[in-house]
Amino acid sequence: MYIYKIGYSTYEPSEYRELYHKGKISKEDFEQMFIDATVELLLNRRKDASIIRHYEEGEERSVYNIFTEKQYTSFMYILDNVADIMVEKHGFKKIEYTQQIDVEGWGGVVESNRSFSEDDVILNKIRNKFWKTKNR
Repeated sequence: MYIYKIGYSTYEPSEYRELYHKGKISKEDFEQMFIDATVELLLNRRKDASIIRHYEEGEERSVYNIFTEKQYTSFMYILDNVADIMVEKHGFKKIEYTQQIDVEGWGGVVESNRSFSEDDVILNKIRNKFWKTKNR
């Protein structure tokens, strides 16, 4: 089994989907599959992606009734649909996690006076254990 990753990145949020396949696929072939799946969605399956707005790529649209600009679909809205097409057309399977831990990434891991994301239960447990252990 070989694991492959598709996704997007921006200045803050990034998101990825991991897929697996029984065969080893070259970088060039994997890129082509990804490109083909994306173009397939944008040209032929727009209605399958409920988040895509109902306009054509590059269509001039009014923005806040102030000005017009060309509209384009952002990849963040179609990642899952592209993954679905890769599963359907190329035999990939989606990886389903048994467990996952995500913690807030900005503040200090053991900072005693954290000012945001105080609801991050796991980091609070790490912080509490660290300081209890250190201060013994």
